[in-house]
Amino acid sequence: MTPSSFPDQDEQPTRANRFFERFNSKPNIARHAEMPLQRSSSSILAAHNDSPEFKEVVVSANMTFSRSSSIANMPADSASSDEQSNDGHMRVTPTLRKSLEWQQPAIMTPAQMECSPFCPPEGETSGRDLYAFQIEADLGPLYEAATASYIRTFRVQRQEWRYFNSRHSLRTELRAGKRSFPLMQLISRGIPFESRGMFWYQASGAQEKHRWSRSDYYSTLMQQATSSGSAQEIQKDICRTFPSHPFFMKEEGQRKLQHILLAYSIRNPVIGYCQAMNYIAAFILLFLPDEEKAFWVLVTVVEDVLLDYFTRSMIGSLVDQHLFRALLSEVCPRLDAAMERFQVPLTALTSHWFMCAYVGSLPTETALHIWDWFLLEGSDVLMYVGIALLKNNEKSIIASRSLSSAMDTIRECARIALDDQRLIRSAMKLRSRGKLQSDKFLHEKRLSIYKEIAEQLETKKAQKQKQQLMRLQKDTHFEIEELRALLDYLRATAGSDMVIAPPLLADILAVMWPALSKCPELVRQLFRVLDTYNNGTVACSNLVSALSVIARGTVQERLGLMFSCFDTDEDGLLSRADFSSGLEMLRLLHKGSASPASSGAPSARNRGRAFIGVRSGDTADADPGDANQQYPPSDWWPVTNIPDDAFAGGMGEEAFCELMEQCSEAARAVCPDVAGDPLAALLFSRKSE
Repeated sequence: MTPSSFPDQDEQPTRANRFFERFNSKPNIARHAEMPLQRSSSSILAAHNDSPEFKEVVVSANMTFSRSSSIANMPADSASSDEQSNDGHMRVTPTLRKSLEWQQPAIMTPAQMECSPFCPPEGETSGRDLYAFQIEADLGPLYEAATASYIRTFRVQRQEWRYFNSRHSLRTELRAGKRSFPLMQLISRGIPFESRGMFWYQASGAQEKHRWSRSDYYSTLMQQATSSGSAQEIQKDICRTFPSHPFFMKEEGQRKLQHILLAYSIRNPVIGYCQAMNYIAAFILLFLPDEEKAFWVLVTVVEDVLLDYFTRSMIGSLVDQHLFRALLSEVCPRLDAAMERFQVPLTALTSHWFMCAYVGSLPTETALHIWDWFLLEGSDVLMYVGIALLKNNEKSIIASRSLSSAMDTIRECARIALDDQRLIRSAMKLRSRGKLQSDKFLHEKRLSIYKEIAEQLETKKAQKQKQQLMRLQKDTHFEIEELRALLDYLRATAGSDMVIAPPLLADILAVMWPALSKCPELVRQLFRVLDTYNNGTVACSNLVSALSVIARGTVQERLGLMFSCFDTDEDGLLSRADFSSGLEMLRLLHKGSASPASSGAPSARNRGRAFIGVRSGDTADADPGDANQQYPPSDWWPVTNIPDDAFAGGMGEEAFCELMEQCSEAARAVCPDVAGDPLAALLFSRKSE
């Protein structure tokens, strides 16, 4: 029953509201953090007002539900006239009855939600928590005790959520950047699970991002999903994401998760897809089934809340882990000294804690409560919670006698952190005390650590590039300066990671050899050969090696690359059809190279060729645009003269190379002046001296 459904509905809210108006006059997180943990707002009222008026309308939510329900449903004439009933509870007055109806809505567990994703698989009656995640067998008794507490808390959360919404506008407070006491009161108790998804959508800032985007933005991204370079990696991780959860065991859950991950990889190709994003996206989907809204929450988490966590360098995560250790030494010096004594690699634990925002590291209810706060105030919350978790178990960790014992103790403390209320209260106390309450202190500390780590990363990057140059120089025919110029060009074109997708490969090759625009099939086959990991991209080192073969390779190297391009089924053998289609690709390449040469400024082709070090005197240096240069006619190809038995059982690479040598001699006899450019030189040119 809602407040608007009872007679004299203004009576109870008015009395309670007078208290909250007085209590809310000083919004202060520190004040809330100092308060003892209480399970209901009615307990808060009773703790702060002992007047008979409040005693009449307030009853503690800590009484058992069965007894509360029996009192609420008790006939009016059965109420004792005494001040208290025989069992010690307050007497049931008409005012108290209406108060119970208002304060205690019907209990609903996550599995009872409409279209709930938390229903356990059919036939299972135990072994799962309230959100259908499997629990370890040895934690069963602890979860049973915690579940009773969680269900009591659900009632309180709904009551306070309803009261907050009746008096405040969440959207207005978030837009104004306020962190008032009523809002932090909600966070300290936790958001009702049925309202969590929409709260995350608003509190994280996802709603504002969504509002300012085009109405068809998400559908446009989905139309481009097939072109994502991360599609295969995402597909592999879909089945590994919460594989035992009933929602992700179904096709619907996997499809939604795949959609939002693919959409994000298209939206932000610099990040694309990074492991840990699948767990974050899946956790969001469980509480926000609307696929598009879940996508925008993921966008906000990756790009705003966990800033620079999912970049190639992961500098955001590294900075927060170093800051976490620095803050731990400030708050818990004895614990930090014990960590130093055992040489505990704390980053081995905190990296997973922070990257997944405690999903999978802490019990589900505890992780959810953290998310209520984390999406409101950012990644600093992850550090407060981590420090509070270690501080609450400080004695056990210090008592450890070895590194392995200390690590096991920390993991066990996280595994059994079922009391979410205690953990959040401890974290809020840390946030409101000492240096941690100063935003300026945290900002300066983070900036200092960021600069230090950035310098280290730049040094490592320079060393890695130097090693890459030396390795490529050994494996290719390019000189060191040519390699440096080529890598700079590829880095400027393909980005710092230099991972090349099919369209980008075509663009790069077309700049260097414009004739390739006339032969897209050859580009596709070359991409297939260079995509050695079958992930839809070409590694920079593979492309440089291929360019080296094309521009400076021996005849045997060039013919080997040609054989790979012709062998479309990758069985190591060529049929007559493979051979014919391959030669036709080369003929089209020559035909495209015979366009008139441009005059004036250097062409894009010549600028591109400069990057691969085409030198004066190379065989490939002749300009195919020379009007006097002749090319083989379309009917010269000697494939018709090759006997059928040459292809019996398929032609191997060795036989192919011998045959191509004969074709090369035949081509020179028909067209002695042919020079060709680097790709055409696969067939017609010998290695230049």
